[in-house]
Amino acid sequence: MENSKAIAKLRNLNCYKSKTDAELELVLLKKQEKQAEKEDKIEFEPKWSGLSDSEKKWAKARFEDYKKDYSIINLSDLVLLENLIFIETLQEQYKRKIQQLTEAAKNIPNGLIIPDNILKALREFQEQEIELREKLGLFEDKKKDDFLSIWTSLKKKINIHANENRGAFQFKCPTCGNLALLVKKVSDFETCDFKMFKGTWLYNEHMFKLYDEGKLTFEDIGKFFGLQSIDYIKKIYEKIYLPEKKAKETAC
Repeated sequence: MENSKAIAKLRNLNCYKSKTDAELELVLLKKQEKQAEKEDKIEFEPKWSGLSDSEKKWAKARFEDYKKDYSIINLSDLVLLENLIFIETLQEQYKRKIQQLTEAAKNIPNGLIIPDNILKALREFQEQEIELREKLGLFEDKKKDDFLSIWTSLKKKINIHANENRGAFQFKCPTCGNLALLVKKVSDFETCDFKMFKGTWLYNEHMFKLYDEGKLTFEDIGKFFGLQSIDYIKKIYEKIYLPEKKAKETAC
C-alpha cells in the first residue's frame, strides 16, 4: 500500500508521467536503496566504557583500522565491531594478568598455577570473538575495491542475519505449503498465489488460452508483460503452454 502511494506521487511529477508502473517501481526501489544507504552511514562513536586511557586509545585505533580494511559502514556492523574490540581488549587484560602471575611464580617451588576462572573467561572471550568475526565477515582477506569481493562479503552477512532472524525472513508458500527463506523481511507482507509466473518464467496460462481463441495477439500479451519484443512470448508459448496443453488433452 505504501509503495502504491509513493508510485502515485512519482507519477504526478512531469519527468515520470510517461513511465509504466514497473518502471516507477524500479525508480522507487533505487530511491529507497539510496535512502537506506544514507541512513546506514550514520556517525557512530564508541564510548569504550570501562577501559583505561591507554586501552581506549588502542581500541579506537583498532576500530578505525577494521572499518578501513573491511568496509564496515552500517550501524549494526559498527555495533558488532565495537563489541569485538571490547572483547579483544578484555583478552589482552587477562593475558597481562597471566604474564604477571608467571613472573610472580618464578620463585615458587610448585611453579605456575593459573586460576580456573581466568582460563574459563579466556575461553568464553575467544568463543565470542570467533562468533563476532563470523558475523562481520572478518575471516576473509582484507577488502579489495571490486564489486565481486564486496558482494560476496555482503551475501555472507545477509545469510547469517537471515538465519538468526528466520521469523522475519521466512514465509509459507500458499501453493505447496513449503517454508522458504527470502533475503528480504516478509513480516510486513502477506503471501498469495501469484498467477504470473511459471517457475522462474514470467507466464500466464489464461492469456495464451485467449490467444488460441483469437482474442489476444502476441503483441497484446507482450504489452501486458511490459516487453518490447514478442520473441519471449513466442518462446514460452512453444516451450510451456503448448506442451502442457498437449499433455492435458492426452490425459483426457
